[in-house]
Parts: sequence; structure tokens; C-alpha cells
Amino acid sequence: IVNEREEKIADLALKSEKGILPGGKEKFELTLTEGLKSGNYQAILEVEYGQGNLKKVVKREKNFFVLAGERGKAYGQISQFLVDYDSHEDTLKYSFLLENPSSKKVSWQGFLEMTSENGKTVGQVLVEKISILPGSVKKIEKTWPEVLPVGSYQAQLSLINVQGQLLTEEVSFAIQE
Repeated sequence: IVNEREEKIADLALKSEKGILPGGKEKFELTLTEGLKSGNYQAILEVEYGQGNLKKVVKREKNFFVLAGERGKAYGQISQFLVDYDSHEDTLKYSFLLENPSSKKVSWQGFLEMTSENGKTVGQVLVEKISILPGSVKKIEKTWPEVLPVGSYQAQLSLINVQGQLLTEEVSFAIQE
């Protein structure tokens, strides 16, 4: 993982315990034990496979943005995050409930990112400032700005408030013919 100044943040090697047969898959996950500061980052994955002179290397890169926040008293909660494709209107709609259980007015802003089944970012939209009164719930409904091709996708909603608290929610969905 490198930051926007191309400084290395993390570097580690993962190895399959049992090996992967042709056509097979194995999932690897990485969790950083120290938080990242707000900013742009790039994860670079290099996969080496084969043996001898048939050895090959495949490289994939994934850009991501971190909204760093402190943990503490909850000033909000995302629920009922849905992404729905309307084939009659050929539109992709997303919605979620944002709850403020605190005794203070809280404002949130952030972004929604869509990624394809292979992890490639297909788009991001800014979530403009949303203010919620104490003890209230607000439903947000929007239309994604472009039509996505048939396929499987992941949507990640990330919101941050002025106290630096971060809320995230993910949902998977598919667009079918």
C-alpha cells in the first residue's frame, strides 16, 4: 500500500498454504492494525504463479480514499442500505436510512463508491451534507448518474461527521438483462 506521495505504507507477502489448482480460487484478506490518515492511497497486488520458465506475474492496482475518524460515542447509524436496478427505467437507485440517536444535531457527508466483481472502481459520487435533528431518522434516495453494464457489483457508502466519526456500510447487487 502506498500513499499519494508514493511512500510505502505496508508491504507483505501472502502465500497459499495448499496451492491453488488451475481454475481454482483462494481469497486473501489484509487488515492493517494501525489506522491510516485521511487521504488517497493505492493498494498494489502482484500475483506470481507457475513454475520455472512458465512463471508469470499479474499486477493489479486499486485506488482508494480513507476518511479517518475517531471511535467514540455514536452520533449516527446507517441502516437499510439498498441498491436497486430498475430495468423498466434503466436506472440504478440507491437509498439508506441515516439515524441520529444523540441529543445534538449532527451533519454527515462522504461518498458512495461502486466496484465491479473484480474489485475495479466503476464510479464514485459525493454524498452532500446531510443534517439530522436529535432522535430523528432521515431517508436518502438518489439515482446513480450512469448506467452500469450487466454484472455483479459492490457498493460502499462512507460518511463522516464534524466530530471525525466514520460510518460505513456495504451491499452487493447485480444488474441482469
